[in-house]
Amino acid sequence: MRSIVYIIILIVTLTSCNDAPVIVTDSAGRMNDILLVIENDLWENEVGDSIRQILAAPVDGLVREEPQFSLNQIEPDSFAGLLMKNRNYLKVEVSNKEPGVTVTTGLYANPQTGVIIRGKDAAGGVIEQIITNAQQIKTIFNDGEIKEKQRLMKK
Repeated sequence: MRSIVYIIILIVTLTSCNDAPVIVTDSAGRMNDILLVIENDLWENEVGDSIRQILAAPVDGLVREEPQFSLNQIEPDSFAGLLMKNRNYLKVEVSNKEPGVTVTTGLYANPQTGVIIRGKDAAGGVIEQIITNAQQIKTIFNDGEIKEKQRLMKK
């Protein structure tokens, strides 16, 4: 009788634990680096200019002019594998979805901050979202960098 109970407990235990754990790996990337996931033609026109004007603006108070963030652009097709583990990324999407800015944290790695800017067209929709939310976008990335620096200093 005991062996039957043990067999039933074993079967129940083995069949109830089939959920695979979600493993989020550590993020990669240098301090103040942002990976831009944007089409080449958008990066090379007014959309890219507006992003550079906001995120690569010179830091006030420095003797030598340096940008606030280093920007590295890739095509959306290339945003896979190790590149998805970048600590900071900004993704620009032109689609018929609702325009706006979405912030994600820890989606592909931890710690990670992602900003997705969505607009219906490149000329007006995306640029309008960038300009309207410029201060919010800078604050999001700045706060993430401060938290990461504090985390590294605690180690």
